[in-house]
Amino acid sequence: LSCWPGVKAMVMRVLEVGWVFVAVSLLLISSSPSPAGVVVRGAECPAAPLQPQDRRTNTNILRIGTYNVEWLFLQPSYSNCPGSGCTWKNYTEALKHLHEVASEIIRIDADILVLEEVRECEVLHELVSVINNMTGRDFGYKPYLVRGTDTATGQNVALITRIDPSSNLLRTAARASTPVPGSTCKYTGPAGDTAVSKHFFTTIKVPGITKPILIVAAHLIAFPDRVDRCVQREGQARVMQSLLLDGLRSNYHVIATGDFNDYDSTALDSKNNMPISSVLSILRDANPSTEGDELSNAAIKINQAGRYSCWYTQTQCNPLYSMIDHMLIDNDLSKRITGAMIYHNYPAYCGGYEADHWPVVVTLSSTQTESIELPPIQFTYLDGIIPSVENEDKTPTSPSPSSSSSGRSLHNHHDMSAALVMMMMVACAVSTFLVFC
Repeated sequence: LSCWPGVKAMVMRVLEVGWVFVAVSLLLISSSPSPAGVVVRGAECPAAPLQPQDRRTNTNILRIGTYNVEWLFLQPSYSNCPGSGCTWKNYTEALKHLHEVASEIIRIDADILVLEEVRECEVLHELVSVINNMTGRDFGYKPYLVRGTDTATGQNVALITRIDPSSNLLRTAARASTPVPGSTCKYTGPAGDTAVSKHFFTTIKVPGITKPILIVAAHLIAFPDRVDRCVQREGQARVMQSLLLDGLRSNYHVIATGDFNDYDSTALDSKNNMPISSVLSILRDANPSTEGDELSNAAIKINQAGRYSCWYTQTQCNPLYSMIDHMLIDNDLSKRITGAMIYHNYPAYCGGYEADHWPVVVTLSSTQTESIELPPIQFTYLDGIIPSVENEDKTPTSPSPSSSSSGRSLHNHHDMSAALVMMMMVACAVSTFLVFC
């Protein structure tokens, strides 16, 4: 090329354009599984690493939990939290609350922990940093979050975990017709439809457990005893049920967990609260076409006196208790349960900085030596589910399942990341050659 200056100049110009393309392409990698060790800060961090890692200190057990951390916000948002819009009235109070949450997370020592009422990924990074500082070591957690569409609160469902997901955190914009078939809400209003504004789903391959696990985590609409909310919550459960069924059909283990804002008649809480809805029934019966439930509530392993996961007040500070946070596990995986507990490490009282929920943690044995490689889950929809062709939050970092006949895979971005990395390597090589030519 040194003999052909014109050709060299032309090639250099092509490379200039090419580098612009590569730079733009790098922005797209945020929607793809990211290389291990890459830290993504900001509102979202949904991307699974190309090489998921297991940072458990004891690989013979898996401890998985769900914890509503009550307005884990640090920077004021449109919901005015910290401020008049939530429990924490200023940044100082919000930071004290985050430290209390961090202390509780250290005590329960879960390997995979679903968190409800989180603002964004940035606060998760702060939480993980505080945990590491408190313990004086890397506690093993990596944060993951895909933003939902709750415009009333801005809250999201998040994940911190020592075992990286094998697929991006995704969410679906599918909507369920309401009332659902067999509704027990006694709703007499007009028909409608609803979506799940706060949720995510992902898959995790746990060394020592034969099959990968599909985790569907959600924070369902509040107020267990209101008929209008009951009918919406049943619709939300129906959307989750569809995801769980596709996981089971793909031979995955499945777990449904989170703050469901409802009671379970098969695992009555300490106050014997009975549901007016079919929410937990819908979720346990992931496959309506077969007899019996495919999932069971891990709370049945907890003594009934200890079955309370949240507190609230109606007048002054007189706490009322109930269990509305749940972990439902498929019947096969449930055979591995060695323990379950709701950790009541702090009392319910007004004026404190602890959350108004307690964490639910389940321990499973993970000593299986063999594992099965399964193809990605292809998501379809049950009758009564209205699929959406675009994600509710309309961002490229959280694609929703497609309604096409082939379904949509959770593992659909690895090839794009690899191609972009290869493109960069080629561009670097050619540039280096030209510089020294």
